[in-house]
Amino acid sequence: GRPGADADDVVARVTLPRGVTHAPDAVVPGTDGCTADAGGREVLCRLGRLPAGTTRPVQLNVRVAGALDRSAEIRVTGAGAAETRASVRVVASSANLTPVWSGIGDLDVTEVGAPLLVCRYGAQVPCPSVHRPHDNNGLDMQPLDDAAPPGPRADVPVSSQTTLALPAGRPVVWAGLYWSGVRAPGDGWSAELGTARLRAPDGTWTDVRAPADAITRVDDSGRSYYPSAVDVTDVVARGGAGAWALADVAVADGRSDPEPTYYAGWSLVVVHGTQAADGASVTVHAGGAWIGRATAAPAFAFVAEAGTRARIGVVAWEGDRGSGDDRLSLSGVGALTPLRWDGTAVAGGGSRSNAFDSTATGWRYANALGVDAKGFEEVVLASDVGTLTPTTSADQYLIGVVTVRTVAPDGVSAP
Repeated sequence: GRPGADADDVVARVTLPRGVTHAPDAVVPGTDGCTADAGGREVLCRLGRLPAGTTRPVQLNVRVAGALDRSAEIRVTGAGAAETRASVRVVASSANLTPVWSGIGDLDVTEVGAPLLVCRYGAQVPCPSVHRPHDNNGLDMQPLDDAAPPGPRADVPVSSQTTLALPAGRPVVWAGLYWSGVRAPGDGWSAELGTARLRAPDGTWTDVRAPADAITRVDDSGRSYYPSAVDVTDVVARGGAGAWALADVAVADGRSDPEPTYYAGWSLVVVHGTQAADGASVTVHAGGAWIGRATAAPAFAFVAEAGTRARIGVVAWEGDRGSGDDRLSLSGVGALTPLRWDGTAVAGGGSRSNAFDSTATGWRYANALGVDAKGFEEVVLASDVGTLTPTTSADQYLIGVVTVRTVAPDGVSAP
């Protein structure tokens, strides 16, 4: 149209992503003149005449089915004006877990981890219990320091390492570092909650700092649990596969708990491959979902496509090897089967009735004494919204990360 001319019959066409629908009945009124098709994802807002040089704000109320990180596409047309296109990012949380990274392409995701406290029996550290179905609860949990960095240390020095395995030739697209610990009401912390030192396979140490607003959780006995998280994509992309180590995070500086449940540990979550317009969809959700005996289990909903193959992964803290009846159930599927220490689900595989059993892929022992970093057997989604429900009858644990990788039957994931 002519520069500076008025625009007539202006229409904004909004295509909402899967899992998001128009909500005209929301408490806060939306812009008049916006109507959706029967599916609720294609919305037309008829804005009428717009004088040259003016703007017209549009509020579109929507309903979100679950956690997602996708884009709404907008196309604006009008007589006397050039067509305009834009996109708006839509991010939604569920069960206190928020998408922190999402992508599509030739992508896969892996979780590895290790404890920072291990049991002691006499002079043996770790004690023989790391090989057997024993818990951190009641054991003499002591600092592990088997990858000690140079320079000043925390008040309670801790360090451990895990092995990150990546297929040859696949670049790191995204990586997140997570760590956690617990203290009793009478204990202090050995360091700042958001500080840590990360060592790459070539031996290079990097100081990392998580946001200062880390949230602690308190259980029914007054114990404080914290999760910390930081994006380490650049560091892991340079370092690649191999033995990674973490050192000197905050751990309990005492042992005052009359019913000890001490743990501390860490994990790397790594997405690898190449991004493209289609292929597998990978989303990493992070936060802190507390599952305890005295609280209702939070249901985590995520948006995908019915019929797609889905691989779920978790990072969780304080799960017990010896306690049963911890389940991670998916709507339309049932309880998921955890992969074992070596990443398999064959003989000696995980139990659906003990989903959070202290299995940390990459660590040198099968029992990680309070640290879970692993995947579950692939399943087929029964609907466009998958709901994960963690439950327990005796244990309590903190879920810090849920990863979701989906692939449609034809290999192309829908946006």
